[in-house]
Amino acid sequence: MKKNMVSVLLLCIVLIGTLFYAPQVSALSCAEFTKIEEAYDRYEAIIVGTVKKVDRKKTYNSVTIDIERSFKSLTERQIQVREDIKWGSVKIGPSQVGESYLYFLNDQGGYWENSVCSHSQKLADVSSSELQYLDEKEIPLFSLPNEEFQLEVSSTGETITWTVATIMVILLLLVIILWRWKSKRK
Repeated sequence: MKKNMVSVLLLCIVLIGTLFYAPQVSALSCAEFTKIEEAYDRYEAIIVGTVKKVDRKKTYNSVTIDIERSFKSLTERQIQVREDIKWGSVKIGPSQVGESYLYFLNDQGGYWENSVCSHSQKLADVSSSELQYLDEKEIPLFSLPNEEFQLEVSSTGETITWTVATIMVILLLLVIILWRWKSKRK
């Protein structure tokens, strides 16, 4: 009987002790965010962009992002990114149209992903020290192909207009000179 009492008493002490000791537990192993330096090394592309469009697919959101600044890999001005349909990224949730974010992306063999565990966050929530760290790593963005095309078309259009106008004036002068020359010969 004494052994049973000691066992019950020990069991009670262990159970009560576990109530006071509760280690921090997270549903996701990535719930704690890394420092910016570690995040920079971990992700393949880092950008600041504004969400232009969100298309809901069966298992993910397809997010169209207008890139404003790039700090690693990407030089385009617009990309498509996949993110979890419900979570988006733990820190920001699903991307919202019109919002600006600092995205940390990985290439998943043909598409960019804003993973659930990424360091992505709303641009307004990014600390000045994080932005300062990234400022030193900024890379230039290329123009969109149709932006260049529009510039070329408009400058070519002006050149063609002036060329045609000059030819028309020369032809008109030649016609006038020939007409006067013929009328003097008669």
